[in-house]
Amino acid sequence: MIALPPGARVWLAAGHIDMRRGFDRLARQVQEVLRLDPFSGHLFVFRGRRCSLVKCLFWDTQGLVLYAKRLERGRFVWPKLSCRSCKAIAQAPALNLPIRRGPAGLGLLARVLVARYADHLPLYRQSGIYAREGVALDRSTLAD
Repeated sequence: MIALPPGARVWLAAGHIDMRRGFDRLARQVQEVLRLDPFSGHLFVFRGRRCSLVKCLFWDTQGLVLYAKRLERGRFVWPKLSCRSCKAIAQAPALNLPIRRGPAGLGLLARVLVARYADHLPLYRQSGIYAREGVALDRSTLAD
């Protein structure tokens, strides 16, 4: 499992990449096509022509890491938003949040609900705890 730092993005290479490429050529592909720094901590994913092989390029603060995965059966399917003809690199869409246009993810909602109903922690105390952690959540926001 790849542990990505907070704020890291996953970039998918649209189209097919020559799977004989190593660290240097894949890093150069990121620099030239996407115009991003391959040493930024983001995860860059490339797919082979038969769609059964994928390579991931990642900087883990000590050096570049190249992961490879080959499927014996089946193939890797990219999101429908990727362009097959232009071979540009596109970002995967963000996951849907449980509350439309809301900042809370599933983890925060689960934490609030467990604290409220299992631990019997009132919402005003939860609001104070999150404020000390640097997260501004009003009691009315937690109750909605």
